[in-house]
Amino acid sequence: MPTRKARILAIDEQLYFRSFVEGLLGEEGYEVHTASGGPDALEMLGRDGPFDVAVMDLALPDSDGISMIGRLRERCETLRVIITSSVGDVRSVAAA
Repeated sequence: MPTRKARILAIDEQLYFRSFVEGLLGEEGYEVHTASGGPDALEMLGRDGPFDVAVMDLALPDSDGISMIGRLRERCETLRVIITSSVGDVRSVAAA
């Protein structure tokens, strides 16, 4: 019996990043959904969730990345989060 591939939610304001994650992981058989920001991600989680993994930018323009992690996990306790960031503040990334 084949194992189920993880369901991924990629959250980033940049279309190129969302497309990159969707293309790369989609080719490997993962089911990838994309969201352009925090509110979009929360809506998608409610509509299409649960997801196994979220790959998200810490510096979202419409929401605080650290608090967004908490909001996502409130709705999906088992969600694993992979943080990406172009922000040079190591403390913010470590806090996430």
